[in-house]
Formats: sequence, structure tokens, C-alpha cells
Amino acid sequence: MAAFKRRQFPYDDHRRGGIIAATFTSCSMLCAGLLPWLRDPLGTVYSAWNLPIDVGWQLRTGWLNYGLLCSACALYAALCAFTYERPLNGRRLFVWRPRLLAALCIAPVVLFLLQYLCVDMAADALLARHEIQVLLIQQHFGYDSAPQLIPLSPFALDGSMLWGRLQLLLDLLSPGLLLPCISAWIIIDYSRPFEGGSVPVTRKASGKRSGGAWLVAGIILLVILGRAPVAMVCDDEAKALLSSGAYTVALAWLDAARFFNASFEETAFYHIERGQALYFLLPGQKSDDSRAYLAFTYHQQGEDLDAYQELLPIWQAGSADPWKVDELSLIVERLAEASRPLRNFSIADPRSDSAALSWLPLLERIDPTNVYSAYMAGRIQYDLHNYPACIRQLVRVISLSTNIDIQSSAYTYMALSDNGRGEYAEARDLLFKAVALDPSYRNNTAREALSGLQ
Repeated sequence: MAAFKRRQFPYDDHRRGGIIAATFTSCSMLCAGLLPWLRDPLGTVYSAWNLPIDVGWQLRTGWLNYGLLCSACALYAALCAFTYERPLNGRRLFVWRPRLLAALCIAPVVLFLLQYLCVDMAADALLARHEIQVLLIQQHFGYDSAPQLIPLSPFALDGSMLWGRLQLLLDLLSPGLLLPCISAWIIIDYSRPFEGGSVPVTRKASGKRSGGAWLVAGIILLVILGRAPVAMVCDDEAKALLSSGAYTVALAWLDAARFFNASFEETAFYHIERGQALYFLLPGQKSDDSRAYLAFTYHQQGEDLDAYQELLPIWQAGSADPWKVDELSLIVERLAEASRPLRNFSIADPRSDSAALSWLPLLERIDPTNVYSAYMAGRIQYDLHNYPACIRQLVRVISLSTNIDIQSSAYTYMALSDNGRGEYAEARDLLFKAVALDPSYRNNTAREALSGLQ
């Protein structure tokens, strides 16, 4: 009887705890929409309002984003809290349903993870391309950089596997994504003392109705969100068939994967899989996909130059599809790094740097936004005492990347170039910029140079 009375009167202490929890949830969801959610390796930070929602139906639009979704959740939580004290007409729409409110809070996080792990393969490929460039640049800083949550190797990133995409995403997530999770946990925790609804007399009938509503909602969500997971299942089945030699059936499964998720078309691994099937089914006909497969095979055998020669005709044909740029850029970066540039450099024997320098202009033509090519060209020109060329390249680096670690290193070698030209005042100003961009005190190159100029 006492429990029945507690459920009948929404103004008791237990219910007030729910009001506080709903109010806090409303505020935290508003904050979640304003905080960063995703960090591009090159420095760009995306808040929830900058991330459009894409669930696999190719209906992306800028106004339908995660910030709007968080704001809608915040509004619903605020109305739930408000109607405890001041009932409104149609109050049943906003009656205290902690499980529903918790589900709404966690929904943006679930959709975000689904999008970046299963749906938006093009965005994953772009993030991986930028991450490879940053990791390669960090290897040439000459000092330690910020540690990663999950240590990654630049040439070991595998976007074709779910685990590889998850590793990359975990390294790039920002704290704003945690607030919806905290809100959902608080709602569930505060609701435990008074779960069960406010009208126990009709509980059985309402339970049946709510169960049917949840079933219908689940079916609708499965239809809306199921395209991308189905595409991944099709792709996994195609991989199994390719390994067994059933190339015709594998092509059918790859076509199905592209039907359910068109963004597969923008990834290199998808074209490599298609190329494997086409290479064995039509051995006398070379296509872009079969060339991509041959290049991948040559790379696995350690023949990066042969892989480059297979991919070069694709680029020379004038096609600049993102997956082609990704794959050819990756091969050229491997070839540039194979000569071990900026290691044990001697002005009397600059062969390792010269070998890398021969590949970097090509890399810039393939991808004009490639930060690695500009940074390495600038550093090598500095070693060759070609200071004006070094400064020109590093100015490009600063314009292409807002990553503070990369900018700090770029300002450092611009300053050292000015110092080599006798421009000591300009060098000192640039070194101050480099130090200001290094709050973690890792750039000892700039600090040692600055102490020598002061």
C-alpha cells in the first residue's frame, strides 16, 4: 500500500530525484551537442553540430546532425522534468519513462558508432589517410609526440576490417561523446527506486500496449539501420568466397554489398576484392580493379615499385576517385620512406634524402592536400641548406594542417631556415610561436634553438 501511494503522488522525495536527474540530463545533452565529438588527425575538430547523420540510405543533409538529435533529447528530458510539477494537457506524452529517456540519450552515440564503423566508409578512408600522414610526420620530429590511446603503425592501418576501423576511431574520439552515456547512466540510476509507472491499476493492459509499441519500433529501426550491417555481411561472405576460388559468386555478393551501402565504392579494399575476382575470371583484360589487386599483391611481396607501376596508369588516365588517390598515395609514401630520409644525413652523401625528394613532387601532384609530402620536402630542403624552398614548403604545411604538433615543428624549421639566412629577429619570433604551440614541452628542438638565440 505504501508503495502504491508513492507511485500515486509525483511530489514525494523519490520523484524529486527523478526531476533532478531529468533536468541534469537536459543540460548535459545540450552541452554534448556543443562539445567536440571527433578529431581529424590533421587538427580539425568536429562538434555534434558539424557531423551529419548518415544511416546508410544516402540521404545525408547538413541540418540533420547529431547536435540537433542531442537538442531533441534535451528538450524531451526538460519536458519530462517540467510536467512533474506543472502537468500539461497531453501530459501522458511526457510521463516519466526512464528507460525511454535513457535510450534516447544513448541513441546519438549508437548512431555515431554505427555510422563511422559500418556506414560511412568514405569518411573512414579519409581519416585513415590523414592518420597515416600524421604518423609518418611524427616519425621525423626528432622528439617524442603525444602517445595514442591505441598505438598505430602508419602502414599497418587496415580499413577493410571492423577492428581496424574501431582502433582508428578510438584514437580520434573526443570527450563530448561521453556526456550522453553519462546522462543515460544517471537516468537509470535515479529511476530504480520508483520504476513501475504511475498508474498500477492499468499496468497489465498498458504493458501489452507498450510491448507491441516496442516491437513495432524495433522493426522500424531494424529496417532503417540494417542496410549497413547487411552490406558488411555481404562483404565478409565475398571474402570467404574469394579465398575458396568461387569468383563469380563472390562478385554477386560484392554487388549486393554495394547495393546496401554505396560508400563501399569509395574504398580501396572493395576494389581490390573486385579486382581479385575479375583478374581470375578475365585474365586477359586489365581494369582499374584488377590493377589495384595486382598492386596489392606486389606490395604484399615487398615489390612496392612494381605496385606503383600497376597503379600509375590508373592515375594517368585522369581519374581522381578518392580510393585511387588513397592507394597510389600510400604506395608513393612507402617508396619515399624506403630510402630512410632524414636519418644519418650527411651533406657529402645526401643519397637517401635525394631518393625521397624524387618521390615527393609526384605525391604532391597525386594529392595536393598531402601534408606529409610538403613537410618532408621542407625538412629535406633544410638539410640541403636550401632555406627559401624549405620555408615555402613549410608554409604549405601550416596552411594544410591545424595539428599543433605539426605546426610547432614547421615553425621550428622555418625559424632555423631564417637563422641560416641571417634573419635572427624573424627566427626568434617563429621559435616563440613553435614553443607556444607545444604546451607539453616535447619540442626540445625549438627550445634549444631559442635558448641559443636569446
